[in-house]
Amino acid sequence: MEIIRYEYGKALDIAPSVIALGFFDGVTVAHRRLMSAARAEARRRGIAFGVFTFYSDDPIKRGIDRIYSTEEKLLLLERCEADFTVLAEFEELASLSPEEFVNKILLNDLGAECAAYGYNFR
Repeated sequence: MEIIRYEYGKALDIAPSVIALGFFDGVTVAHRRLMSAARAEARRRGIAFGVFTFYSDDPIKRGIDRIYSTEEKLLLLERCEADFTVLAEFEELASLSPEEFVNKILLNDLGAECAAYGYNFR
Protein backbone atom coordinates (compact mmCIF):
# COMPACT_ATOMS: atom_id res chain seq x y z
CA MET A 1 0.00 0.00 0.00
CA GLU A 2 1.33 3.40 -0.96
CA ILE A 3 1.14 6.07 1.74
CA ILE A 4 0.74 9.61 0.43
CA ARG A 5 1.10 12.66 2.68
CA TYR A 6 -1.49 15.19 1.59
CA GLU A 7 -0.59 18.85 1.34
CA TYR A 8 -3.58 21.16 1.01
CA GLY A 9 -3.87 22.56 -2.49
CA LYS A 10 -1.49 20.06 -4.06
CA ALA A 11 -3.14 17.84 -6.65
CA LEU A 12 -2.17 14.17 -6.47
CA ASP A 13 -1.64 11.97 -9.48
CA ILE A 14 -3.90 9.09 -8.39
CA ALA A 15 -7.14 9.56 -10.34
CA PRO A 16 -9.48 7.88 -10.96
CA SER A 17 -10.36 6.20 -7.68
CA VAL A 18 -12.98 5.31 -5.11
CA ILE A 19 -12.08 6.85 -1.75
CA ALA A 20 -13.13 5.69 1.72
CA LEU A 21 -13.18 8.72 4.02
CA GLY A 22 -12.75 8.77 7.76
CA PHE A 23 -10.55 9.24 10.77
CA PHE A 24 -10.66 5.44 11.22
CA ASP A 25 -9.17 5.67 14.70
CA GLY A 26 -10.24 2.21 15.77
CA VAL A 27 -10.41 0.58 12.33
CA THR A 28 -13.59 -1.03 13.66
CA VAL A 29 -15.79 -3.67 12.08
CA ALA A 30 -18.00 -0.87 10.72
CA HIS A 31 -14.95 0.88 9.26
CA ARG A 32 -13.87 -2.36 7.59
CA ARG A 33 -17.33 -2.87 6.10
CA LEU A 34 -17.24 0.66 4.69
CA MET A 35 -13.81 0.03 3.17
CA SER A 36 -14.93 -3.34 1.81
CA ALA A 37 -17.88 -1.68 0.05
CA ALA A 38 -15.61 1.04 -1.36
CA ARG A 39 -13.07 -1.55 -2.51
CA ALA A 40 -15.83 -3.59 -4.21
CA GLU A 41 -17.07 -0.47 -6.00
CA ALA A 42 -13.55 0.37 -7.14
CA ARG A 43 -13.05 -3.15 -8.49
CA ARG A 44 -16.46 -3.01 -10.22
CA ARG A 45 -15.37 0.21 -11.94
CA GLY A 46 -11.88 -1.09 -12.65
CA ILE A 47 -10.18 1.77 -10.80
CA ALA A 48 -8.02 2.22 -7.70
CA PHE A 49 -9.32 1.99 -4.15
CA GLY A 50 -7.92 4.48 -1.67
CA VAL A 51 -8.40 5.59 1.91
CA PHE A 52 -8.34 9.25 2.94
CA THR A 53 -7.64 9.59 6.65
CA PHE A 54 -6.25 12.04 9.14
CA TYR A 55 -3.54 12.36 11.71
CA SER A 56 -3.42 14.86 14.52
CA ASP A 57 -1.11 15.73 17.38
CA ASP A 58 -4.12 16.91 19.40
CA PRO A 59 -7.17 14.95 20.56
CA ILE A 60 -9.93 15.16 17.97
CA LYS A 61 -12.58 15.20 20.69
CA ARG A 62 -11.86 16.78 24.04
CA GLY A 63 -11.12 14.20 26.71
CA ILE A 64 -10.99 11.22 24.33
CA ASP A 65 -7.66 9.55 23.65
CA ARG A 66 -6.90 7.85 20.37
CA ILE A 67 -7.10 4.09 20.18
CA TYR A 68 -4.15 3.66 17.82
CA SER A 69 -1.16 5.74 16.88
CA THR A 70 -0.97 6.88 13.26
CA GLU A 71 1.62 4.18 12.56
CA GLU A 72 -0.56 1.45 14.08
CA LYS A 73 -3.59 2.72 12.18
CA LEU A 74 -1.68 2.59 8.88
CA LEU A 75 -0.71 -1.03 9.54
CA LEU A 76 -4.37 -1.92 10.12
CA LEU A 77 -5.49 0.00 7.02
CA GLU A 78 -2.98 -1.93 4.94
CA ARG A 79 -4.90 -5.10 5.81
CA CYS A 80 -8.00 -3.54 4.23
CA GLU A 81 -6.34 -3.92 0.82
CA ALA A 82 -6.30 -0.27 -0.19
CA ASP A 83 -4.13 0.56 -3.18
CA PHE A 84 -3.10 3.75 -1.39
CA THR A 85 -3.79 5.75 1.75
CA VAL A 86 -3.77 9.53 1.77
CA LEU A 87 -2.79 10.90 5.16
CA ALA A 88 -3.85 14.49 5.90
CA GLU A 89 -3.26 16.73 8.90
CA PHE A 90 -6.63 17.15 10.61
CA GLU A 91 -6.05 20.68 11.90
CA GLU A 92 -5.16 21.90 8.41
CA LEU A 93 -8.53 20.82 6.97
CA ALA A 94 -10.91 21.03 9.95
CA SER A 95 -12.15 24.52 9.09
CA LEU A 96 -13.10 23.73 5.48
CA SER A 97 -16.77 23.78 4.55
CA PRO A 98 -18.24 20.54 3.20
CA GLU A 99 -18.38 22.12 -0.27
CA GLU A 100 -14.71 23.13 -0.11
CA PHE A 101 -13.71 19.65 1.04
CA VAL A 102 -15.62 17.91 -1.74
CA ASN A 103 -14.72 20.31 -4.55
CA LYS A 104 -11.13 21.15 -3.66
CA ILE A 105 -9.89 17.94 -2.09
CA LEU A 106 -12.00 15.03 -3.34
CA LEU A 107 -12.68 16.19 -6.86
CA ASN A 108 -9.78 18.50 -7.64
CA ASP A 109 -6.79 17.23 -5.68
CA LEU A 110 -7.67 13.52 -5.48
CA GLY A 111 -9.70 13.13 -8.66
CA ALA A 112 -12.15 10.83 -6.89
CA GLU A 113 -15.00 9.33 -8.90
CA CYS A 114 -16.80 8.07 -5.83
CA ALA A 115 -16.48 8.44 -2.05
CA ALA A 116 -17.73 6.25 0.78
CA TYR A 117 -18.12 7.53 4.34
CA GLY A 118 -19.94 6.74 7.54
CA TYR A 119 -23.06 8.43 8.85
CA ASN A 120 -21.10 10.66 11.23
CA PHE A 121 -18.32 11.87 8.91
CA ARG A 122 -18.24 15.67 9.11
